[in-house]
Amino acid sequence: MTAAFTSQRTRMSFNYQVDPMLFKVSIQDIRVWGQDASTISNADGSRLMLHEGWAEIRLSPQRDSLKKIATAVNASLKIGRQELNYDDARLIGNLDWLQQGRHHDMALLRFRKSQWQLEIGKAYNQNSDATGISGTSYLPGNLPVYIKNSVGVIVPNPAGMVPLTAMGNIYNNSARTGSPAYSNSSGINSPSQDYKSFTHLYLVYKSSTSSYSFLFFNDRFGKYKLDSVPLDGGFVYGRRFVKSTPAYPFDYSGLTNRFTYGMMASRDLADINGIGKFNLQLAAYYQSGRDRDRLPLNAYHYSLMASLQTKSFGYNLGYEVLSGNKTSTPPKQSHRFDPLYGTPHRHWGYLDYFYTGTGAPAGGLKDMYFKTRWVARKKRLSSGLDVHAFYLQQESQNTEGGAIKNYLGTELDWINSYVLNKYTTLEVGLAALFNSASMRFVKNLDDESYKPTSKWAYVQINIKPDFILKN
Repeated sequence: MTAAFTSQRTRMSFNYQVDPMLFKVSIQDIRVWGQDASTISNADGSRLMLHEGWAEIRLSPQRDSLKKIATAVNASLKIGRQELNYDDARLIGNLDWLQQGRHHDMALLRFRKSQWQLEIGKAYNQNSDATGISGTSYLPGNLPVYIKNSVGVIVPNPAGMVPLTAMGNIYNNSARTGSPAYSNSSGINSPSQDYKSFTHLYLVYKSSTSSYSFLFFNDRFGKYKLDSVPLDGGFVYGRRFVKSTPAYPFDYSGLTNRFTYGMMASRDLADINGIGKFNLQLAAYYQSGRDRDRLPLNAYHYSLMASLQTKSFGYNLGYEVLSGNKTSTPPKQSHRFDPLYGTPHRHWGYLDYFYTGTGAPAGGLKDMYFKTRWVARKKRLSSGLDVHAFYLQQESQNTEGGAIKNYLGTELDWINSYVLNKYTTLEVGLAALFNSASMRFVKNLDDESYKPTSKWAYVQINIKPDFILKN
């Protein structure tokens, strides 16, 4: 069985500068062709949204217009809805491959001096500013209106509940029950339990040949209790977040704290016999505190990549590990690393089998990959091939308690791009994942749904004109 559709995203960005401030507003519309009738009503839903809308105030310009001298530090405060992109978007990225992208409503304080940059961010989410609404409970704003109950009947989503079956979650959540081999995580880049707040610090040093960055990220989540509602011959299982009245503004005592910290280093080395530029990249991160399900967290992620860039070809050879749970891991502990709010599509295969809305293996992930890319002399045509070999990081069991092999499968991604003009790019992609039998348990598939090979192809046209207004 196959499926075919056309998904369209239209985004228009407005930039305006008046000293000492910068402004940006980005409007986008997302829809599948034919999804809406020619005349729609409010019941059909809304897909027009504000993707970015922020103002940046320069607190300390590099050159004072009155004193005519350069200041030592350039400082600014950026407030509003904005994207975050750090390093290779592994942990913090704008997720632009997803039509909706990713943004944050936050304040960002920036300091720049020479080759150093420091950013300190703060976000705090709330559902409403209406009179009489208080507490720290926070429901995501994009919960489904209708869902399937435990017997497969479509029913209205109970008010105030985050259903476990919504957006990548399944009933036997590994944090509570079930085999840790194949259950998805409610805490892996999951929109069904968005953060209540976060505070982060990002420090980076860049030179002509190297880059060193440090990230500290503390995100907080609401406490919840499990609940079930009988509807149409079945049950809807979900979470109800527990309200706790803060003792003072920004009181986080009623929230769960998760901490992620680590660093990335990248350095260009000397050319190899004049062939091309060689680069080595290392990254290591650790997570502690408690996860979204309040389980004590002890997890890690590290990666190593070597790359060679010539005039026409680029080669990347890498290995990375995201920790997971063993079969013997106590049910009240977690070693599952969550790659925060990054761009998984860029790192773990174009089929998006891991750390996206489709979930992730509780046993963690090992990824050995080789990527090559060719660019034509005039840089209008390019072609790339990515090869991934995926393994579980920890040994796991199937539903019958038998051990499964750690090897999950091999994925091939072939991406071709052609620049039609300076505003328009055509991209064609083909992806195939050759699954092992272990993938069936990791993805929680029945005999009918499981296929030894998964395939996907797409054609994408990017049109990005620049609108310049002149008096």
